[in-house]
Amino acid sequence: MNYKRIMIALEDQHDLPILKHAMELAEKTGGNVTLLHINSSRAGSPSRVMRTLEHPYSEEELHALINNIPHKVPVDIKIIKSDHTTSTIIDISKDFDLLVMGHRRAHHQPCGL
Repeated sequence: MNYKRIMIALEDQHDLPILKHAMELAEKTGGNVTLLHINSSRAGSPSRVMRTLEHPYSEEELHALINNIPHKVPVDIKIIKSDHTTSTIIDISKDFDLLVMGHRRAHHQPCGL
């Protein structure tokens, strides 16, 4: 399949390797990349699962991340404010040929439920 419209759902800087791979794929297929980041109302607060802060990225910060990766394809940045991350990604991804998401292995402690 020839992927012309590639969307990358980026959580944080740990997802940069997938961004690099998606840009390489877009270069091979003549496609373009849209970088999606969702800022929830919890951004800047400790995460219940990861015990870390969710960072509310700005467009300037995402441009800086992208500029650290050599690329020749157009990259559009889309920042959405939503507390419904999964459904937001699903809704937006319907307009794309390929959705790329990262996975980070979490080493978290039991939550004591």
